[in-house]
Amino acid sequence: MEVFSSIGRGIQGLSSSIGNFFLAILIYFRKFCLNWYKFIIPAMLVGLGIGISFNFITYTSYESEATIKSTFLKGANFLNEIDKLDKLCSDPISLAKVLNLEDSEAISLKSITAQGFNSANNIYEQYGANEETLIIKDSLIRYDLVNEEIFKVNISTYNELLEPTKIQSALKTYLENNEYLVKEFEINKNGLLKEKALIENQLVEINKLRGTLSEAIKVRIEKEKAGEIDDSAVRIMMDNGKSSLKNEDIPVILLDKDLALTQQLNEISSELYLTEKIQFITPFNAFYSKSYSRPTYGILGASIGFGIIFLIAILLDINSFLEKKSKESNYKKY
Repeated sequence: MEVFSSIGRGIQGLSSSIGNFFLAILIYFRKFCLNWYKFIIPAMLVGLGIGISFNFITYTSYESEATIKSTFLKGANFLNEIDKLDKLCSDPISLAKVLNLEDSEAISLKSITAQGFNSANNIYEQYGANEETLIIKDSLIRYDLVNEEIFKVNISTYNELLEPTKIQSALKTYLENNEYLVKEFEINKNGLLKEKALIENQLVEINKLRGTLSEAIKVRIEKEKAGEIDDSAVRIMMDNGKSSLKNEDIPVILLDKDLALTQQLNEISSELYLTEKIQFITPFNAFYSKSYSRPTYGILGASIGFGIIFLIAILLDINSFLEKKSKESNYKKY
């Protein structure tokens, strides 16, 4: 009973302390408002005016975002190209030439930024916060700097009527003309073409074997009719003569190999046809406003004005407290 009574008194004392703490804050805040209202009201009015004025002197910005897949211009190489365009936003004439846009369109562009898709989804949060996952996170980030293929690209402009499709087309053309990307694309394409030609040659050889098999079956049938059948009479060479199979094994193996090669050929043909240098997974949509409204600017300004006065009051109270303690210390000393 004594133990439980002690625990109860401790909990009651803690609750009382917390309650007194919040009560002290409320009392201090009330005292501040009563003592400083002559300064609070003008500061808030000034802040309100500054906030609304700031709304008039700043340009409203609009943004649009797209997700891009770049198989041949990866990681830091892709990000560096976007970074070049972002820096050119401060030089609209050069940006217009690079993207083949009108000068008025280039002037309205505020920024062009990009980040890897994995970075956008916060790798650290995906894998949790501990020492092991911290190592995994660092490894994945380094890997993405070289191998990342999917990016989120954000375009900010002052002109909400700018056509997203035109900007998207200009950006795609610019990226597809990157020398490194062009070389990688050609290397990949040539590799696929060589693989396709090799498979087509193998299919031709299989068709020849089918013809040979057909003739061999005819011979076997004729010998069966004449009563001259021999299990080893018909043998067909495969793989350039390195191995031989009896006639009863050949049809199944030829069919399996033909199907496998045909499937590979179809996959390669699809890849050759569908592979793009730059692919927009989600395109740019209509630009939407990212700026604060006029009332929001006003409220922020008034809040800043109030906060400045409140900070001054706290600093003065701290200074008074320290002076008091300093005097008490000197009095005890002497």
